[in-house]
Amino acid sequence: MVLEILWTQVSLHVDDHTLSSAERMAQLRREAALEDLARQQTAARIRFMQDEILRTPATARLHLMLEQSAQHGALPPGVDIDEIVRDVQQWHPQAHGW
Repeated sequence: MVLEILWTQVSLHVDDHTLSSAERMAQLRREAALEDLARQQTAARIRFMQDEILRTPATARLHLMLEQSAQHGALPPGVDIDEIVRDVQQWHPQAHGW
């Protein structure tokens, strides 16, 4: 005996409450995923700040200066860029051959 199915059709109907519950669950999953991503990005930014920006006083000062210039479109008054470069070079391990 051979059974051959030539065509089939399935329809699924759900009530409005079930549909809205499923949509709400999907929305909550998306929001949870976005919150998790935001936490990961914040943790990565903190690690970067600790490891790179706040590693030395010179790099912290340089970062602050760059942030201020990005916000205001120019360096703040009284900033001596050459002095900052010298400070960064002083603290940079390769400047001392370390």
